[in-house]
Amino acid sequence: MPADHETLISRLDGALTQQRYSPVLVRNYCSYAGQFLRHLDGLGLALESVTPADVSDYLCLAARRFRER
Repeated sequence: MPADHETLISRLDGALTQQRYSPVLVRNYCSYAGQFLRHLDGLGLALESVTPADVSDYLCLAARRFRER
């Protein structure tokens, strides 16, 4: 994972922890965020250019992969 992604995940972890989310939820959300960032990398999309449609497309893909498992 690129260093900038690690920084973003670390910031997410800190924000969720500060808001007293459960450690399991923090770990899961950070994992999901990392998967999304890797997906964006695979598409060659910068995080700053992501649209709601990109997020929706990813969620459909993730749901399909989940059903296949």
